[in-house]
Amino acid sequence: MLFISFVLNVCLTILFDCMSFIQNTTLRWALCKEGRLVYNSNPRLFVGARQFAPNWRSSNAVSAVALAMGYGSISALTCSIYIVGMSDGTSYGIDFAAPVPGSRFAIDFNGYGFIGLGIALLLQGGISSWCLAKSKIIVLLASAIIAGATSDPQVPPKPLPPGVPVCAECQPCS
Repeated sequence: MLFISFVLNVCLTILFDCMSFIQNTTLRWALCKEGRLVYNSNPRLFVGARQFAPNWRSSNAVSAVALAMGYGSISALTCSIYIVGMSDGTSYGIDFAAPVPGSRFAIDFNGYGFIGLGIALLLQGGISSWCLAKSKIIVLLASAIIAGATSDPQVPPKPLPPGVPVCAECQPCS
């Protein structure tokens, strides 16, 4: 029974990670275009772009709420149950001594968990789709250009390797 919860949690993590990668990449490009990406940390939930609406602080807050709602609902989605007795359907009592056909262990799925999970995936998917729809050009060599920014303020930024194309609106972040 725990294996089903584990598999669902891993699948949700993969889905959220893929959708968050889209938002994270567009945020870094928006910050680079604004000249505000100095250090390459993970600013997705704490920094908002000023000119790119899908990465404003409010949409980042909605994304954080969707993450919390998704992981909370996935933990409430499944519940292990143990069958202690059977009812014959004519009386309102439970016969604890009656034999139970099959296994006494089962799994129950919570409807509210499904609703919360659906809302969370809808919010995350909507924000990721909004990021993709509004971004005009995202060069997928983000590791070359954005990796030029460092996470350590004491280390100077790395120069770009020769031959790496740079977006016309975004000079290499230094």
